[in-house]
Amino acid sequence: MLSQRSKVCVGIAAVLCGILASFHAEATLDLKWYRQSKSPQSGVKDHVELYINGLRDGIVLFDAYRKRYDGVKEKFCIEGKGLDGARTLAILDVEISDPSTGKPYPEDIPIVFVLIKALERFAACK
Repeated sequence: MLSQRSKVCVGIAAVLCGILASFHAEATLDLKWYRQSKSPQSGVKDHVELYINGLRDGIVLFDAYRKRYDGVKEKFCIEGKGLDGARTLAILDVEISDPSTGKPYPEDIPIVFVLIKALERFAACK
């Protein structure tokens, strides 16, 4: 059951997602975007790394928030995993090329979902 604070955070997140979705059809950054943008020729490779690391930080911080305020067990333990920018991209690339689900990801899947699976695979709490 979500606490009152979590309900507020989920509500805010839903509103922000709605705002992002209303800008343009390309607002969802998917696997296809990631593959195209990550190449050195795209000119935005550094921005891709910053974006992915921002996603990682948000996922991990939300997980820590839920542990503290909702009393749920932490899902991600990043201490000692060396999840800097390059390592985060590396585990994401491994998850893309060898999906833990056993099935290839569709090109239109939001990259954040693939990153969550990568974190579950490489930074799960034991």
